Amino acid sequence: MLYKSFDTLLQKITPKQDEEFLLDRFFVPARPKFLIKPGVSEKVLYALTHNVLLDFYYNSRWEPEERHRRIMPFQIVIDEGALYLYGAKKSPNPNPRLFKLSKMHNVELLSSESFDLPENFRFHEEFEQGRFGAFQYDEWYEFKIEFYGEARAHVRDFVWADDQTIEEKTTLTFTSSQWIPIVHWVLSFGKNAKPIEPDWFVAEIENGKLKDEN
Repeated sequence: MLYKSFDTLLQKITPKQDEEFLLDRFFVPARPKFLIKPGVSEKVLYALTHNVLLDFYYNSRWEPEERHRRIMPFQIVIDEGALYLYGAKKSPNPNPRLFKLSKMHNVELLSSESFDLPENFRFHEEFEQGRFGAFQYDEWYEFKIEFYGEARAHVRDFVWADDQTIEEKTTLTFTSSQWIPIVHWVLSFGKNAKPIEPDWFVAEIENGKLKDEN
């Protein structure tokens, strides 16, 4: 997406023959990157291009022990510098989900086990595509948050949700299912953000602040 946006910008502001020169006038600073075990990326890309199953072990942040997985790979999803594989089990109940490449190990290609790509294999066709990252959840909520100090200008610079409203004193209201990244986002503002609704969200932020102080 970043490349496509940059390429579109170049096409708008410069003739085709000047692109090579202009590329030297843009720079994207390096960011921390996730460690991916050798060979994992290559095997994932091969499985994607040949529609064959992947067999691997996975360490999930939500499960205490690693789990064995065997999935149909659908897409690579890029979120905040991390690479995720979007795929599903080959079964009547496939249950597609995201797998972080940096948490995959003992990855094996099952070249003899191919599959037909389903019509609804695209990640964005299954999830809401909110603006707080790739991870989505089942329930939708209306959030209301007040911002103060330097956070006010920052919040007004972005579209955080398609249905957002911003009142004069920088009270942001919007709906989303992405409550976990929203909790982290609000906590990042410290005292310059105060959650108003819903009540359980207010409690989550208060508990988060207590944990940070300890």
